[in-house]
Amino acid sequence: MFLEYVETTILGLVKEKVVKFWVNQVMHMGNTTTNIVEFAHSRLKKYLTSSMSGLSTNWKFVHNKLELQHTQIHASF
Repeated sequence: MFLEYVETTILGLVKEKVVKFWVNQVMHMGNTTTNIVEFAHSRLKKYLTSSMSGLSTNWKFVHNKLELQHTQIHASF
């Protein structure tokens, strides 16, 4: 009964803040998922213009992004 009381009265109000505080204690570079494929997919979606774009348009965006990353990595050496 005590756990149910704490969950409904206290954690119900502040659970998002507690989790956000705990997650922000670790350097995660913006990756808030444990699945690397989900992370890569979310990053890719940010670079695509819309879900209605054609394959050729999306291919150009992905290609340009990969070239930019390659240039940045090369410059860091």
